[in-house]
Amino acid sequence: MFGSRSRGRLSAALTTLTIAAVVSGSVTPVAAADPPKPTGIPDFGSTASTSPDLVVDGWGDNQGYHVHIGRERTGFAWQEVAVLRPAGRDESTWTGYQCVSGDGRFAAVAVLPGSAVNQQSARDHGAFAYSVDLDSGAVRPLASGVGLKYFSPGCGVDDRAVFTLYTGADDRDTQLVEVDLATGRRSPAIVVHDQVTSTVPVASGLVGVRGDGLVRIAPDGNTTRLTAVSGDAYELRPTADGGIGFLHTRAGSTTAEALHLGKDARTITLGTGDRTRLHLFGGRAGRPVLTGTTSTKSAELAAAGIRSVTDAGLTGGAFAASLDGDAVTGPAGEHGDEALLATGSGKLLNRPRPPTTHAQTTATADFVATGPAGPTSLAPGRPDPQGDTAAAKSSGPAALTAQTPVCAVPRLNGNRQVMQPNPAQVNWAIQMAEQGLLTGAAYTRPAGFNNLGLAAYAPNSDFPLIPLSHPSGDTWNTVPRSVYEAIVAQESNWSQAS
Repeated sequence: MFGSRSRGRLSAALTTLTIAAVVSGSVTPVAAADPPKPTGIPDFGSTASTSPDLVVDGWGDNQGYHVHIGRERTGFAWQEVAVLRPAGRDESTWTGYQCVSGDGRFAAVAVLPGSAVNQQSARDHGAFAYSVDLDSGAVRPLASGVGLKYFSPGCGVDDRAVFTLYTGADDRDTQLVEVDLATGRRSPAIVVHDQVTSTVPVASGLVGVRGDGLVRIAPDGNTTRLTAVSGDAYELRPTADGGIGFLHTRAGSTTAEALHLGKDARTITLGTGDRTRLHLFGGRAGRPVLTGTTSTKSAELAAAGIRSVTDAGLTGGAFAASLDGDAVTGPAGEHGDEALLATGSGKLLNRPRPPTTHAQTTATADFVATGPAGPTSLAPGRPDPQGDTAAAKSSGPAALTAQTPVCAVPRLNGNRQVMQPNPAQVNWAIQMAEQGLLTGAAYTRPAGFNNLGLAAYAPNSDFPLIPLSHPSGDTWNTVPRSVYEAIVAQESNWSQAS
């Protein structure tokens, strides 16, 4: 994910993608929601009623991508501020990533239809970018053809944000689009002929991760090494002193470090923690929030302007932090229900989602980016329902073998459609299949089952267990069930496993 894939430079005329938004839809305001009544304020201290602290979350369904805000002065009760849905798209769900501007005024959001998340080209350059005013709920379409990446968008200490996309042959080029969230103004796209991740705006321009180090990125795409790392660097956050906070982990290590790169080019360690829990979130005006530490250095944290807060009680660590660090959100309890943790009192609070009918703004704007895509790329901003095979068809004879077969189940073939199992049935089948037990008389589907016209078959007869390579002293020879479950969850979120 963080490695560098070097290659020769391509002609700028073939690689520069101009992000030119053509707005053809509409932004439809609806009745404003009543502000949440203050609840739970004592859990956040005596100044909570006047605190500007806030946290932003997002989730998707068939209505679109819902942007929620919780403010400390209301006890961080969730309020919906916008629903993002590009016009003309009938999707069962949407997904996205967001970050909050350093002054807490805007959220930068990238969204993608749920049907496109398994398309590499769509994730690289098929998402839609928006700016959401967190006070008014006003939505401003910014551009399409951006990437859907956990590190994009990246917000700065002010109202600037950066969206990342990958283009060129095999999507090896990185394009960076800096936007002003307040005005919607976009700077010319910067093209780096290599892979760059985790880019954020700083006072001197843009900083990201290229290969094994942090780099400053010039408008012409050239990079200057700022510091080297002996592993992966990620979660870059600009700091008020003009430096960069970031996380770092080495290959094979279970521990991650929080580091700060100052303007003097010195890198200092701020704390450490389990790499599955340690996170660095953007904070107000360049004061990031660190969670999941097992050890910290107080003096270094204070010098860097970074606040370390607890994530105790969140079973999987924090998913998001409020701008000032007074609250973090994440899964809690046996069933992993999302909860909000008051970092001062250590109390876990339940904050249910608000009714979606109370959204202040519904965005239905549609816009497209223009410019040459790579020879195996889909047109930016237009995720194709047939997946990457559509791109392969246009890339010449060499790609034809990749499209055969496209799918074992022809589209709209009534005799080949899966009879949708429920999550419990999927879970049972996974437990059986990973042991090779779905075979024999008990687990063979008979010929003609449910009038589907299929021959008899048994899953583990068609797909028997494959011997695994493992140390001779081990006796196991199966893939852990959790791996199978992760694959199914990623592919279908359990409920529509085929």
